[in-house]
Amino acid sequence: GAPIVLGDGTQVGVLCAFAPEPRALDAAQRDALARLADEAAAQIEGLQATALIERARLSNDGAPAHLALGTDPLTG
Repeated sequence: GAPIVLGDGTQVGVLCAFAPEPRALDAAQRDALARLADEAAAQIEGLQATALIERARLSNDGAPAHLALGTDPLTG
């Protein structure tokens, strides 16, 4: 399997491949599995960022969204 590791180094799981018969993966297959694990980590981090932004928006008590996210209309 290939570890699923977030940007801060936290390992959150392992991506594995299963087949009816046990066998070893070749280098290209191991590389593909590692790239898929990296993509899984990126997806998890994207979901975490989206949840953080949504929490900030909801806890803003009615202030404009650009203030909740630490930006202003002029500079974005």
